[in-house]
Amino acid sequence: MVQEAKEKKEQDRLAQERAYSQDLAKRRKEEALRRPANEEELQIAQGFKISDLELADAQKKLDDAAGRLKKLNDEKNAAKNRQKSLVEAQERLLATEADIAKLEEELARLKGENPLQSNAPGQDATAAPSPQPNVNGKPAP
Repeated sequence: MVQEAKEKKEQDRLAQERAYSQDLAKRRKEEALRRPANEEELQIAQGFKISDLELADAQKKLDDAAGRLKKLNDEKNAAKNRQKSLVEAQERLLATEADIAKLEEELARLKGENPLQSNAPGQDATAAPSPQPNVNGKPAP
């Protein structure tokens, strides 16, 4: 009988815990359902407290901040574009200078000049080219 009494007491305790847990879950569910309605009511009540002047001031501040952000982003993008343009111009300059050197060397070779002589300081690039040897290896008359 003592054992049965202990088991009955334990079962009563477990039943009370289950009932408490079920009641707690039910209250939480009801609270979760009421929360959006309460939040909406609170927003409406707060909305009645906001004046048109306060709303207009907030909107003006937002517009000013958005304008400043756009201006700063435009300035940042312009700086990035300037940097990109500079790098591209430097790359094109290097490629162009390489093409110039290559073409000058080719023209000097075709004119029969020594490419090193044509670029040597103090030498006149317009000076008459040295006589070309003819097919026999002798200078042309």
